[in-house]
Amino acid sequence: MMHSSLKCFGVVVALLVAFCNKSVAEDSSAAVIETTKSGSESAGWIDLLQPEEFAATWKSTSFGGEGKVEFKDGVLRLGNGDPMTGVTFVKDSMPKDNFEIKWSARRVSGTDFLSCLTFPVAEEFCSVVVGGWGGGLVGLSSINHSDASENETTQFRSFTNGQWYDFVLTVTPEQIIFTIDGEEMIDVPRADRSFSTRLEVTRCKPLGICTYQSTGEIKDLKLRSLDAKAVQVVEDAAEKQTVKPKFMQIKKNDKDQLEALQTAVASYKITGGPFDGATIDLVGAVHVGSSEYYQELNRRFATYDAVLFELVADPEIRLAGRKDREGVINPVSSMQVAMKDALELQFQLDEIDYDAKNFVHADMTPDEFLKDMEKRKDSFVSMFARVIGSSIAMQSTGGGGQEAAMLAAMMQPNRAVALRRVFAQQLDTAEMQMAGLADSKGLSTLVTERNNKTMSVLRSELKSGKRKLAIFFGAAHLDDMHLKLERDFDAKLSQTTWVTAWDLRNN
Repeated sequence: MMHSSLKCFGVVVALLVAFCNKSVAEDSSAAVIETTKSGSESAGWIDLLQPEEFAATWKSTSFGGEGKVEFKDGVLRLGNGDPMTGVTFVKDSMPKDNFEIKWSARRVSGTDFLSCLTFPVAEEFCSVVVGGWGGGLVGLSSINHSDASENETTQFRSFTNGQWYDFVLTVTPEQIIFTIDGEEMIDVPRADRSFSTRLEVTRCKPLGICTYQSTGEIKDLKLRSLDAKAVQVVEDAAEKQTVKPKFMQIKKNDKDQLEALQTAVASYKITGGPFDGATIDLVGAVHVGSSEYYQELNRRFATYDAVLFELVADPEIRLAGRKDREGVINPVSSMQVAMKDALELQFQLDEIDYDAKNFVHADMTPDEFLKDMEKRKDSFVSMFARVIGSSIAMQSTGGGGQEAAMLAAMMQPNRAVALRRVFAQQLDTAEMQMAGLADSKGLSTLVTERNNKTMSVLRSELKSGKRKLAIFFGAAHLDDMHLKLERDFDAKLSQTTWVTAWDLRNN
């Protein structure tokens, strides 16, 4: 019991180190298939959700206990079933091989899979599960009679209720590829493997989609057959992978020893629209770091037209010399101050020059913050309870196991560096805990709603004529901001540079 408590404490403290002004660091590195992401809009797609033909092409799947099926304004809604709700394609035009399917889906409510697509694989069938086994599993069911939770395709990631996700499934004679929002999740060869479905989805053959104990919505479900040339394009693209941006990393030397915890400066250029040519840097932060780290950031910040910064405070608040920081909502800052002493680091609010003329407050006010939490009947207590619950769940899926390392670090002669090394690795796996920040509707005052406020301020600054801007927020905010910059501002990532926040060398 002591070890479990220590594990939860370590996770929460590591989150707090990256949290307040309130943010959490996460590392979301993954491979992206370029052609699947940008080249899949070519000709040949057949829309499978056409209003005038829906009743003739789809039927509600008779699972027993299924919920209500509705199709309106191009969106297929699968009501909460006991346990499943789905639809099955009844036309004979489904190809058996050499095809690609894309669709968008979201979980409106519930905690299990938001999409389970059953599809043919030559004379066999298989299913791709998204958000199963309690909400986070992705994989194929089944390969060699092992389902998605126990075969080579097993993956885990968080899914936010209410958020749309884009999926692409590619089936060629050589392999099966599956991506989520352009991120490759599955790439499995077909050679020497058999494919099958679990008994529960047998009635989804040859093509069907369903949810499990959740209400889900599906849109833009499209299919195309791949000719030999198209197949080669897809398979060549699998060998030409680019890297999805990450905003925090642990640097290691050639002996695989920890050297530094680093945060990103990711540079974007707007390539169209009214702000064409403007540049935006996403500058990741951890809220305790070395003096040299903050000095380097201050140097960089002086080069921008505007630096949009995070701090739940009244916009007119200036922090220079304010030891009490009256007017700032920050119930965790006292813990961060304690942590800076334990880790022998400095506190961000003491080191960054927030009085610089180009600094622009781009966060909620205390009143906005509290009203947003009250609107969703949320609280700091319930939020941290969810984080702790998420860390406990992580233990059961093999995501934990640093209790002994924390105990050992506390006994080291150079305890500060030893603790940094432990907490840095906690931050490097913090993505699993991020799911715990969201409420039952997938919203979080700490992240999603504050990001919306920041994007609004960014648009205002661009409209005022500024063309070189930085957004200085905790790294956890930046993955979502990356997507918003691409989607809403037509911005493209050009380069990423790294700044060392913590020295992890065991000198």
